[in-house]
Amino acid sequence: MGAKITTARQAITVYFKDRPELLAQCDVAVARIGAAWNATQGGSPAVRFHSVMQVADQEIAARKRESRAVLPCKAGCHHCCVQEVLVSISEAVLLVQFIEHQMDGAQRAAAIHRIEASGVSGATASTPCAMLASDKTCSAYLNRPLACRSYLALSEPACRSYRDHRGQPPPVFRPAVVVDVAVREVARLYRHSGNYEVNTLLKRIYADPAKVALWAAEQPTDESDLARG
Repeated sequence: MGAKITTARQAITVYFKDRPELLAQCDVAVARIGAAWNATQGGSPAVRFHSVMQVADQEIAARKRESRAVLPCKAGCHHCCVQEVLVSISEAVLLVQFIEHQMDGAQRAAAIHRIEASGVSGATASTPCAMLASDKTCSAYLNRPLACRSYLALSEPACRSYRDHRGQPPPVFRPAVVVDVAVREVARLYRHSGNYEVNTLLKRIYADPAKVALWAAEQPTDESDLARG
């Protein structure tokens, strides 16, 4: 990806330079997530990445309990799903595997229909991630991208305004961002994978059954022309 890409740890050092306690939390999260990563050594990349995502959820939950933060995020609130959703290659593999191997026939057909009919997420205030189901819940929740797990807004009105392209990004629960960075540092996502807009990438994959089979088998095809850097 080139020398211009900094590591996640370097990025958080700059971003949280005024919050040393968050830097300390990042180190703790890196250690715990790193242990999970090492424990699955020898497993497939998707299995290893899925395992650290579970630890990430635990870390975020722990930070929420410690802070006693009151977060408005809840099932059915989908403002973040209508903003631009970016995924890594590892995250896209998990999504394809989930669609192909864990959804039932009707769910899979609905997901593929949404993918094929989708536009670029966030392009308008009504263009959602293709994984957003008709009931306004995430159809791939357990395999949702890391950014979705860590995007916890502190203000629902601000989040809604930002979704509608009428305001500034909402304040976020920053300890969750720390966990996001810890996972990316452990899995080296900043170094080995660009960012891809989720609908564009899935639409490319699902236009070709051969590509679907390859991604489901953890053999991603080269779609680097879609990478955001």
